Amino acid sequence: MHIVHKLLNLLVLFSLLPGVLHAQTETKTFSNPVFAHDWPDPTVWQGDDSLFYTFSTAGTNYAKGLGKILWSEDMVTWDTIPDYVWTSQTLSQLKQYGSSFWAPQVTRIGGRWLMYLTCYGNSSADPSIVVLTLDSETFPTSEGLHGPWSLNGVITSSRENQIIDTIDPFVTEDTISGRVWMFFGSTGRNYRVELAADGLSLSDSATFTHVAGLSLAENPRRNKVFEGAYLYYHDGYWYYFVSAGLYSNYTYNLKVGRSPSIDGTFVSRSGLPMTEGNATTLLSTTSDEKDFFGPGHCGELFEDNDGRTYIYYHCHAKDVPISVAGYIPRALMLQQIYWDEEGWPYFEDGKPLAQETWPNLGDDSFQDLPSFGEEGELGAATIFTLTGQPIKTASSRGFHIIRYPDGTVRKSFVIEK
Repeated sequence: MHIVHKLLNLLVLFSLLPGVLHAQTETKTFSNPVFAHDWPDPTVWQGDDSLFYTFSTAGTNYAKGLGKILWSEDMVTWDTIPDYVWTSQTLSQLKQYGSSFWAPQVTRIGGRWLMYLTCYGNSSADPSIVVLTLDSETFPTSEGLHGPWSLNGVITSSRENQIIDTIDPFVTEDTISGRVWMFFGSTGRNYRVELAADGLSLSDSATFTHVAGLSLAENPRRNKVFEGAYLYYHDGYWYYFVSAGLYSNYTYNLKVGRSPSIDGTFVSRSGLPMTEGNATTLLSTTSDEKDFFGPGHCGELFEDNDGRTYIYYHCHAKDVPISVAGYIPRALMLQQIYWDEEGWPYFEDGKPLAQETWPNLGDDSFQDLPSFGEEGELGAATIFTLTGQPIKTASSRGFHIIRYPDGTVRKSFVIEK
């Protein structure tokens, strides 16, 4: 009994210490959207430096189409890299295949970073999917950090394959066979085709296979017309995320199906084939919801150090600045996605969340950053965007490395004076 009283006294004592028990239970949160500007059709990836990067349909429209990429060290706070994604010469080459550029995907195939991009012309009968490459095998590169990217060539086009709306490419490498596959499509259905091992062209035996969704002619309501393909391997299944509905309003929503093999048949949770327009709804809104509506076109899934899975997607957000009259921008969202006992993904309440738990990336994310030389060896740098008082800074080929008094290290893509 005496021991019990002592334990109770200790608990009372700890409860009186400022912040002790509170710190143990406090959960750090962030607000959505994580990038409160127009950023539709996002692709998100983690570079060789452990930093996160994103590009989007809106990103391709910076400075007359030269493009900008965003970067983040924590998945939540995003800044713009000042350099352009491609040169004016590359932009001229891209314009041979279309006047606007949509739904980029940046991924690593065969040890090399590649960018797949939709080039859209005058109608759904003439878009092309092209691939761009970096001169370096690492991302960011030592020269220019993120590029510039150079046009390698056309993968396929609607004129060539006779598939309406050859858009929204997603390319991935089969974890088992090593074969490379591209999924794409929209109002002309979704298709799968095998690429060469380097991801730069169709394979010699390439066949276009209908894998999901109906055509717009078959389904004018668009609730079974899929686009924005994204695939993710989890616990023995390939999950095929798609978006349905009209991108400009609340009917847009995120769906999923799965298959045990990437070249197999994808089905909904009810076991119905995605080729017939079936899929399980994950994230949706109604006409009554004004803060967020029309979620879809997911970018990537990442797992943090606590085992939580996060997914990026775009969503119309009320408070994002409007640059075009009558158009509510599609901002970048980050949200936890969960897995049930049967292995199917789901969202909390099936709705976009304004507040979410901050991902835990640990303290060692940047341990492999370059070490500093002598003072001034890499050139002087002026820091604009970061808080705190660094004891030493260095500038190397367009980015700054900052070591703080507590020993932490950060990189900053900022412009020198």
